[in-house]
Amino acid sequence: MRNTIAKRYSKGLFDLAKERNLIDDIAADCQAILQSFESNPSLSSFLQNPKIQKNDKEQLIQNAFKSNVNQYTYDFIRLLTDKGRIQFLRECAQYFLVLTDVHKGLIDVEVTSALELNDAQMMELQKKLEQSTSKKVNINRSIDPTILGGLIIKIGNKVIDGSIRTKISKIKESLLKAQVMEVEVRE
Repeated sequence: MRNTIAKRYSKGLFDLAKERNLIDDIAADCQAILQSFESNPSLSSFLQNPKIQKNDKEQLIQNAFKSNVNQYTYDFIRLLTDKGRIQFLRECAQYFLVLTDVHKGLIDVEVTSALELNDAQMMELQKKLEQSTSKKVNINRSIDPTILGGLIIKIGNKVIDGSIRTKISKIKESLLKAQVMEVEVRE
């Protein structure tokens, strides 16, 4: 339910931003909103607390956002407050950024390697990922020495596990199966 509400409101804001050619400006505002939630964890609790009066929430929103965001973003935040939906602000900002990425043909890809990849390797990987997905790729890198070597690539719900750890695990499984089959044949 929460997700559906946030998506509906975000879609409305995105359509307005697209119509007014303000997608990048409002996306930057959404990044700032998410940063506000990151740097101030009590903000979410404050906005979601039904015991806190709407006027107090409006005052906080005015102080925090009015002079720091585009007028359409501010009006959107006020709309959420007026409709009693301000607790969805974080999800709305997140989903707006997803819509922005889709609009720009951009996808996030998580790449895990055992060692740091150099710039030439990253450029080659990005080029191949963009060719295979036919989209612009934003690579988020992480290092995990426990994978021993190779790469683990996550694109949305799809995982491509080319790690040495997984390959060793598969070889181990096939050897154990072969042992079990050999024991069964002997009996």
